[in-house]
Amino acid sequence: MPNYSSPVATARDYYNSPDADHFYHSIWGGEDIHIGLYEHEREAIVDASRRTVAHMADLLGGHRW
Repeated sequence: MPNYSSPVATARDYYNSPDADHFYHSIWGGEDIHIGLYEHEREAIVDASRRTVAHMADLLGGHRW
């Protein structure tokens, strides 16, 4: 296993924890933890997050994930 610096190890432990997984699944829609690009103020986080991924893929040459 790599020898991570203390800040990196702390971040890894947090993002790999069951608490973080539960939070992001419950609040962010479970697919990713990015806030997203919203079309309107009441849009679901999961839809805005997916739009962010699609937009980033478009910037890379139109690949869809």
